[in-house]
Amino acid sequence: MKNPNDPMIMQQLQNECRRIGSRMISASSYIVPKEVRMAYTPFNGGGTIAYGKTILEFASHGRSIDNVICRSKISVTKKFSAMVILDTSNSMTGWWRARRFNREMNEESSPQTAAKIATLAFLQGFDRRLDVGVLFFSHTAMGPFERRERVYREIVVPNGMGGSRMDLALERLIRRRWTKREGTKLLVVITDGVIESGLKTPGVPYLSETDIPGGTNRDQQVRADTLVQERTLKYFRQITADGVSTLYVPIFVDENMASWRSGAYSAREIVKELERIGIEVSPVYSSEKMVETLFMGLNRVAKKSGYQTSHGSLLMG
Repeated sequence: MKNPNDPMIMQQLQNECRRIGSRMISASSYIVPKEVRMAYTPFNGGGTIAYGKTILEFASHGRSIDNVICRSKISVTKKFSAMVILDTSNSMTGWWRARRFNREMNEESSPQTAAKIATLAFLQGFDRRLDVGVLFFSHTAMGPFERRERVYREIVVPNGMGGSRMDLALERLIRRRWTKREGTKLLVVITDGVIESGLKTPGVPYLSETDIPGGTNRDQQVRADTLVQERTLKYFRQITADGVSTLYVPIFVDENMASWRSGAYSAREIVKELERIGIEVSPVYSSEKMVETLFMGLNRVAKKSGYQTSHGSLLMG
C-alpha cells in the first residue's frame, strides 16, 4: 500500500473505498431493521380519521376541523450499532509469511491489505448518521474507535503488531457493554483465523514468533494457545446470547495458514466451532474477492435475521 502519511493518497484511498462500499451496500439486502408505529396527528387530508381521539378533542376543544385527529402508520428505524474487529497481527502481513514459510509475498497481495480495504469500504459505505466503529487486535486490543478521519490512518498504517489475541478484543467489547446496547447490533470480525497466545518458546517452531517470552516447552505453549482459543469461543457464545448478529470473515488465501494448528484448533476447525455456535462465516479464498465476500456475508446475515430488502437505505448521507 502506498505511503499512508501522504494526505492526498489517504484521501484518494478513502474516496475509492467509499465508492466501493456504497456500491456494495446499494446492491445489498442488508438494511437497518425498522418497526412500524401508529402516529396520531391533526387531520391534513391524509391518513385515517381516529374517531375515538377526535371525539375527545371535540369534547375538550370544540367541534372544528382543526380538532379532527387522523392516524397513520410510520416506519421508525431501530437503533443500530455496528463494529468491525480487524486483525492487525504479524500473521496477516506479507513480510511475516515470507519469513515463516520461506515464500515471497509482497504486502500489496497480503491478507492485511485486502482486510484494510474491506474495513475502509465497510466504514465508509454506511450512512454517517449510523453508529459504526472499529476495534483492532494483535497481542493486545486497541479501541473501540469511532468512525472519523484519524481512525482511517490507524487502519492503514500498521504492518504487523504481534500475536493474535482475538479473545482480548471480544472481551473488551463485552466489558464496555457494547453487546448490551439497545436495538440492532452487528459485529464483523476480519482475520486470517489464527488465534493464539502470541508468546514464544525458545526452540519451538511457533506461528506468531513474537518477542514476548512464553513457556519453556511445547506442551506449555499448546496449553497457552488452547486457553486463548477457548476464551475466544466462550466470548463468541456470550456475544451471540446477547443478541448480536455476527459475521466472521476468515481470510483463507494460504492453505498453510488455514490448516496450521496452534493450540487445540486450526483456523478451519475454529470456523466449524463458530458455525456450531450459530455465527455466520464468510471465508475469503481470493484477496481480490475480499470486499465482495464481506458484503455477500452481510446479505446472509440480513436474511438470517429477517431484515427486509431495501436498496440504498444505508448509503452515505
